[in-house]
Amino acid sequence: MEEFSLNHLTDTEFEQFCYDLLIELKFINLNWRKGTGFASSPADHGRDIECEKTHEDVDGQVYLEKWFVECKHYQQGVPPDKIQGALAWATAERPDKLLIIASNFLSNPTKDHLENYARNNRPMFRIKYWEKPDLERLSQDKPKLLKKYKLIDDMSSVKEFVGIRFLQDFINFEINLRLVLLALHVDIPRSNLASVAMMWQLFTSIARDIDTEYDAMVREVVKARNKYVHGFDTSYTAETFADLIDRLEAVSNFVRRYGISHTPHP
Repeated sequence: MEEFSLNHLTDTEFEQFCYDLLIELKFINLNWRKGTGFASSPADHGRDIECEKTHEDVDGQVYLEKWFVECKHYQQGVPPDKIQGALAWATAERPDKLLIIASNFLSNPTKDHLENYARNNRPMFRIKYWEKPDLERLSQDKPKLLKKYKLIDDMSSVKEFVGIRFLQDFINFEINLRLVLLALHVDIPRSNLASVAMMWQLFTSIARDIDTEYDAMVREVVKARNKYVHGFDTSYTAETFADLIDRLEAVSNFVRRYGISHTPHP
């Protein structure tokens, strides 16, 4: 994989990249406070993007975190004075988290300033920052994002990253399905829990009236997983795996919601 760099982007394009990355990371209710399509825009009052992140407790209770995001596109270290507006506005508005995204790095004085600010002021919000290595890690399995912002020339170089992500998500779906069946107190032979296809068949016999789209999704991801793991088919591209990941997420969320709403209470 070639060197990851965002230096070719304009300030506006970098903010757009951050916006799209947050969407890929499942943030919701995003509000990009750019105001115009020009390189310079009205003051954003210390945050470029407002968004929310969904969290789900083990008991199924869902709540939202409010995030303020400040995007800093500098080829050198971001100086301390460039983050003062974000700190001031977060202090006034009290989001749950303030995230500073730097296209390269924060300067050491800026990092020291953030640590001192958190220690001395004990703000109601948590301060986080992402730098270039974080952005590379967070985007390396997102081929559509990499392609859109010309961050990579050869998509085959990220296929392994996306393929591994697909396998990880498949394992998570398998565990999720097994746990839901056990929570529903389904009386089945232990050997039936060794196959995703068999577990899905059991689940559909219990849930019933499942959208045929979910059934097609499971058949497709099981087929892809078996072919990829055993090396029977190398035709899958990074984009193909990205689409399979989206399908896995949709069906896994459905199974989890069903399990939460139908698990018998003691």
